[in-house]
Amino acid sequence: MKRSLALLPVLLVLLQPLLAYHVPLHAYAYTREVEVRVPAVRTLPNGTETGMLARLRVSAAYPGTGQVYLSANPLAEIDTQATARIAVLVACYLANVDPRAYDFYITFESPSIVIGGPSAGVAMTAALLAALRGDQLRGDIIATGMVNPDGTVGPVGGLLAKLHAAAEGGAKIFLIPVGQRQTYKVVVEERQQGPIVVRETRRVPVDLVEEGRKLGVQVVEVSSIREAYRYFTGREIPPRAAEPRLPEYLADMLSQWIENHVSNATQAIERARSLASTLPDTQRSYVEDLLSQAEDLIDTARSLQQERPYTAASLTFQAAVVAEHALAVARVLNNEDPATVVKELLDVAEKLINNTEEVLKSSPKSYEELELLIAVADRYHATLEATDNARQMLNAGELYDNPATGSWGALHEAAYAKWRAITVTEWLELLDKVPTGEAIPRGDVDMLARFMLYYAQSVLSYATALYEDLGMSSGILSTGEDLYSKAENTYMEGDIYGSLSYSLDAAVHGTLAIFAAFTTNLTAIAEASKAEAYDTLARLSDRGIAPPLSLSYLEFAEHQASPESSLYYYELAASYLKTLYYLSSAQSPVQETQTTTTTPQPGAASTVTVTVTKTTTETETRMVGGQASMTVVAAALILGVAVGAAATLLAGRRGQR
Repeated sequence: MKRSLALLPVLLVLLQPLLAYHVPLHAYAYTREVEVRVPAVRTLPNGTETGMLARLRVSAAYPGTGQVYLSANPLAEIDTQATARIAVLVACYLANVDPRAYDFYITFESPSIVIGGPSAGVAMTAALLAALRGDQLRGDIIATGMVNPDGTVGPVGGLLAKLHAAAEGGAKIFLIPVGQRQTYKVVVEERQQGPIVVRETRRVPVDLVEEGRKLGVQVVEVSSIREAYRYFTGREIPPRAAEPRLPEYLADMLSQWIENHVSNATQAIERARSLASTLPDTQRSYVEDLLSQAEDLIDTARSLQQERPYTAASLTFQAAVVAEHALAVARVLNNEDPATVVKELLDVAEKLINNTEEVLKSSPKSYEELELLIAVADRYHATLEATDNARQMLNAGELYDNPATGSWGALHEAAYAKWRAITVTEWLELLDKVPTGEAIPRGDVDMLARFMLYYAQSVLSYATALYEDLGMSSGILSTGEDLYSKAENTYMEGDIYGSLSYSLDAAVHGTLAIFAAFTTNLTAIAEASKAEAYDTLARLSDRGIAPPLSLSYLEFAEHQASPESSLYYYELAASYLKTLYYLSSAQSPVQETQTTTTTPQPGAASTVTVTVTKTTTETETRMVGGQASMTVVAAALILGVAVGAAATLLAGRRGQR
């Protein structure tokens, strides 16, 4: 993957020919223009960084068709273009307007040779939002930060150099991503060693708040665009609250699943304990430890069953896997043929998922059913992977788990395959229970799957570039790249639901890898992600959509013990929710937006220009030049890609229902 593949919003990819540069003529009733300064960084040959300020100007023109034009002087990298599209998406979401009703113009002017990186995302989104709402941005505030598709703020680099540039530009407040107060500066030291000059560089920690105080600048950490916008304008855009209540049909089914899991796990525990009683002490102790784990999981699940049924079902599923694993171990230790034990478990798994491929060729009859099909595909592929792993490990003689590497053995993989297959059948049952809604053409789902492939690759590409800059590696990132590879393969095989599942998970892993390396306050990020997820849930509820998988992940996130785990499930839920929100928006006709122009107030430091054009029988036209054009397409999550360029985080992830 290359850094030139940039982070994109949750929308579909549409590549246009390189030479298709024509800029359409269009008549607008009015345009709003907002100008803001953004910090940029240039790395010097000796490895140190210097900051500068670029000028960013955005316009929102109504009525439009969703066109987004980016002009950069002198040049822009693709990740800047991608950031522009995310900014449009988030700004329209927060302004509660349809992006297809506007055209957007974004212009950069910078003293640097090339404008690149996503760090202008916060300022760009705030400016676009101000243009849509008619608000003004304070000119003495400068912001840096990546904008994520859910409206949270992601980490960026070069903060110290940017702070100094902001101070030199007269800023009073400098907004940075939450968790990045502590940064480093590169110090270059030279010393003479005989005839040779030895140059050494070292990283020195810097507290940006303290550094800003010395410069007369208040440094403020923000976790979301809503928070940044409050500083820029003094105006609140509070997220809506929503109660993540599971649909009745899902809650009823979860109760049935819990009882089935507990019953089967209890039988396996009793049988394994009987077999273990004849084993030597060390072997018996090993089996008993597994059985104790299973019993503890059941006890915890029972305590949560009423309040958190999905979490309880996930825990009883884990208990069933552990109990089945313990039974398989006890059988082998009692001299049963390992190949027979593994085959028995895998035969059950294969029989259960035998007809799943046919179901995954169907088109969803509602947005809820779309989520269910993705959930089925996720569990179906997990079954296939565990089956393959079990066979390979059996052939290699790797029967038992390896504590040194944390890897499972053939017996554990086979037990997991059986129970993962059982969950495939359970989620398939829900397809007959979910209410009928608005049918979604399979072609739209296919386009969505193609976009999500590009989106996941883009997130991982940016994360990889950041890690390479620091000379670091990440297990989370490696898992994300593996998930992306599976997403690509399943799409090529025609399994669009499996591809969507892998892509969404891969993108979340890439996002978490970025946060893990560059943010010290994951709790604040998790809370911001939660707030945005609940806001989208409230909007979907207004449309009569109660997404079962997203609601389940939101509940599961509340049960997690660490901010990393909570953030993972909030991000996963937010990804699914935003996907359904924009997909359902794209299925609806564009609504004309009733908008009033606002005259700038005297004394404002930033510029808001409102241009009103009278519409006559002879249509007036407006031509805006741009270096690159992008199209917002009304289909499953659509904002076109750039023209102008060649184009397991958690062990518990396997343990969720």
